[in-house]
Amino acid sequence: TYAVCQTKHRAQGFDICATTHCQVYQGTAASGANSDAAVDQTAGEFLYYSGRLVQEAVYYSSNGGASEDSLNVWGNDVGYLKGKIDPYEGKIASIIPRYNWSTTFTASELTTLLNNRGYGIGNVYSVTFTGTSGSKTVSREACRTLLNLRSQRFTIGGGTGENIYSVNDTGESVALGSMSAIDSSGKRSALSGNVYVITSNGTSQLEQRTTTSSGSGSFVISGSGYGHNVGMSQWGAYSMANLGYSYRDILQFYYTDVSIR
Repeated sequence: TYAVCQTKHRAQGFDICATTHCQVYQGTAASGANSDAAVDQTAGEFLYYSGRLVQEAVYYSSNGGASEDSLNVWGNDVGYLKGKIDPYEGKIASIIPRYNWSTTFTASELTTLLNNRGYGIGNVYSVTFTGTSGSKTVSREACRTLLNLRSQRFTIGGGTGENIYSVNDTGESVALGSMSAIDSSGKRSALSGNVYVITSNGTSQLEQRTTTSSGSGSFVISGSGYGHNVGMSQWGAYSMANLGYSYRDILQFYYTDVSIR
């Protein structure tokens, strides 16, 4: 289904390549009796969505526990490419290479990455890429490719920043972690999340901001999985097959509301 719809290289005299530009294919030398049998037994069958041939039956290595909407990764909303929780990869996580991973950047390294991509914003002050000469918002799959991460599924932590609240017009501030509330019995409770104060006009939410020292600290990016996370997980499909699910079950789990005929 994927191969029959590809025309990316038509101007070069062929339709599809064997690299990550299309989808990786290692050739018949990497095939075996099982894969040959799968091809033969499903010959002539295709995926359909709303009566039309599925144009982008994309897949990847592993999603780290959840696939992703195509809208969030590539900016186009495709009905059959919807994200969902994947309970199958976790059952075989111990055999998936580098299933959980992390990488560390200093602020200066992040600055270099941005500058090399033409995003000249000066010295990086925070992971949100706010600098001395402007700011740059990197969204969707560009986040993964810019930082050369293994997967679209990741979180960012570290740095020397902290969440603070301004306490007066002179710029004095207090860190969230150092604030407590005292109830009528005198019991102290640490504050977290959004903080509100009572004023003469009622209740108001305090504006929170993050501060990070220029050029210092490091940022740890932790994630799981490998690939863009849209469509079918190859390791998830492997796990489902080992649990006794059919190829139809697998395809209809990873591609939303499709039929096979």
